[in-house]
Amino acid sequence: MSVRRWRKANPGKMAEFTRKYRKRRFFMYASNTLKQLTGVRIPALALWGLWKKQRGRCALTGRTLDARTNYNVSLDHGISQCKGGLTELGNLRWVCLEANFAKHKLSDEQFVTLCSDVVNHMNNGGKSNVRYT
Repeated sequence: MSVRRWRKANPGKMAEFTRKYRKRRFFMYASNTLKQLTGVRIPALALWGLWKKQRGRCALTGRTLDARTNYNVSLDHGISQCKGGLTELGNLRWVCLEANFAKHKLSDEQFVTLCSDVVNHMNNGGKSNVRYT
C-alpha cells in the first residue's frame, strides 16, 4: 500500500501522528533557538518536562499556552541574565509572550509591584496625584 493510500485510509492515525510531530517539533525548535541565543544547550526533552511540570500554563499569568504555535510562548529566566541569572533548567520557565515583554529585566517582586501600581492607578480612574508642569 502506498503512503498516499494509507493516509487516506487512516485519517485518525494520521491526525494523531501530525499532532505528536508538531508538539515534538516545537520543543526541538525552542531548544535550538535557546542554543543560538545563549550558547547553552537545553535538551528538548527537558523543555518538554518543564512544560509538563507547569501543565502548559504561563508561570506569571496562569494563562494556557499553545505549543502548536510559538507566537504566544516564550522562555523566561527567573533571575534575569543581566542580573547574573544562568541559562539552566532551574532558572527557566514557560511564560506567555506578553508577560515576558512586560517583565523584561525586572525581578518577580519588581514586576508584581509594577502590576499592582498599574491596577491601583487604573482603579483610580487613571488619575494621578503627580502633576506635570
